[in-house]
Amino acid sequence: MPSQRTVALSLDEETLEIWKALPAGERSQRVREALVMAEIVLNRDLSISKRDHEIKQLKKERDDLKLYMSEYRSLRE
Repeated sequence: MPSQRTVALSLDEETLEIWKALPAGERSQRVREALVMAEIVLNRDLSISKRDHEIKQLKKERDDLKLYMSEYRSLRE
């Protein structure tokens, strides 16, 4: 396990009550797990945003191609 560092957390009253309800020996582990889960969610959200952007780009390209094909067909008629 990597070396551990001590940090201070500022918690609102509601979160402090949750902290106090955790067994003292489990608090650090629970915070680590929550941070790892938060990172996973953040990375997933970034990946989804990237995919959404790619989908929008592809839809625009599709629409541009449809327009091009329509104009091409009308020129041939």
